[in-house]
Amino acid sequence: MKIKEYQDIASQIKDLYTLMDKENDKFSKLSGLSCVSTCNGVCCSNKDVAVPPVDLIPLALELIAQNNYLQYLTETSDTACFFFKNGKCSVYQNRATLCRLFAYSSVYNKNGQKQLSVCSYIKEKNTISIDQDLINQAANIVDWSAKITNLLPNWDSSCKPFNQSLRYALEKILLSYQYEEQG
Repeated sequence: MKIKEYQDIASQIKDLYTLMDKENDKFSKLSGLSCVSTCNGVCCSNKDVAVPPVDLIPLALELIAQNNYLQYLTETSDTACFFFKNGKCSVYQNRATLCRLFAYSSVYNKNGQKQLSVCSYIKEKNTISIDQDLINQAANIVDWSAKITNLLPNWDSSCKPFNQSLRYALEKILLSYQYEEQG
């Protein structure tokens, strides 16, 4: 795949992020749910947070453009997210779908109905009583993730720990750079 094609995919992913954020913001206003700033990144500091590599193409391209990627290829993958620093996400605009929707989103139950999934920290701090009609309006993490992974079906779509997925994305894109330079 050529670099231009990766840039086009990244643009499409960013467009999906914009739509996802709008849907999530609307649900937040209707439901009254929002992230709690005092959580100190309960999810972000978890080394087992897993995302599909394609979701990190915009971030990988930005790191490559800034010539700031080597450390992410060599660091160990068994740590929490590289970009969670001082209690904040240092790549907030390019965060993955899971990072955007982890606090609250809908998921499908075994009967195919949407149910609300809410971060344990938010649950602890709020009384949550949301009817099914409102839950149906919540961004669905499975649907959004599928939209993104389907943009590049030939990539591994399995969820891996964040740092492993970033390494995968960087390696695939850098390999394309190498082939274009040799071509």
